[in-house]
Amino acid sequence: RLRAGLWLMVREGSAARNLQALLPILRGDVSGGRVPRRAMLVSDDVGVDELLAHGHLDRLMRECVAGGLHPADALALVTCNPAEYWGLHDHGAVAPGYHADLVLLEDLKSFRVLETLVGGERHHVPAPTPALGGGTINLGPGWDTVSLSVPAHWPVIGVRPDQIVTDRLPPRGEPGTAPGDLTWLVVADRYGRGELSACWAAGIGLKRGAVAMSVLHDAHHVIVAGADEGSTGEASVRAAGRALERLGGGVVVHDGQQVIAELPLPYAGLMTDADPHLAAAQVEAVTAALHALGCVLPYPITTLSFLGLSVIPSLKLTPRGLLDVEKWELVEG
Repeated sequence: RLRAGLWLMVREGSAARNLQALLPILRGDVSGGRVPRRAMLVSDDVGVDELLAHGHLDRLMRECVAGGLHPADALALVTCNPAEYWGLHDHGAVAPGYHADLVLLEDLKSFRVLETLVGGERHHVPAPTPALGGGTINLGPGWDTVSLSVPAHWPVIGVRPDQIVTDRLPPRGEPGTAPGDLTWLVVADRYGRGELSACWAAGIGLKRGAVAMSVLHDAHHVIVAGADEGSTGEASVRAAGRALERLGGGVVVHDGQQVIAELPLPYAGLMTDADPHLAAAQVEAVTAALHALGCVLPYPITTLSFLGLSVIPSLKLTPRGLLDVEKWELVEG
């Protein structure tokens, strides 16, 4: 990308971690010591628990400096470089005529923030506006009875624990897929129109129960992942979906006949105005509940939220069917 004149965005999120692999490029190891100017550090879906525990871009700068990058080069990756990319010619530096949007740091090793100034004034977080209330999820009356069957010839989505790309695996029952590793995936329209599709996924690891979420990039329909337990698994999938509907959006973990963990997201099923420490505790409870049900994903909420992102290879599930992103066509049903 750099040799072609493009910009390099080095992403580090909860479920997509690329910084360590790309540090040699940022250090200039592969270009004779030349640190790239057309590069920046970016984040992608960092969980509130990780933000509280480790920080945001300050975390990435610490990792860069610990990995051998000069602090000034690390700072450029989050200030003047991205400002230039976005055409913000009066941002990104401390100089006459520039906006006085400043972050005061304790040092250039820990990058601990002491104070934030916006327009030269101390920054105060405004009070949140009232939440939108419930009713943002509508699975429709047919959710309890519609078929959730998976076409036998459909390939299996291979889920990677630390990336948002997926693999195309052979259909269930063919060599290359282990039945004990398969998880049922359902993506349903959230507006009551009755559209839904189901497929199999490998690499999630659920052994029982189900999880339903209204965070599903970028259309943010409903995704439900359930253990392959026959009629019991199907009942869990349907129950988890209805529990999410009653919650008004967010994340719901269902086991047996009850909800064992949940993360309410009252703003369109995507955001919350709860205290971040409470939200972090809810994320951790959901994660622990899923791990107790057998899920092997380190950060399951974020990884599952990308399984419907229909622009990232190679297979993604939409309410209208299984999409082969590389061919840009639905797999024939």
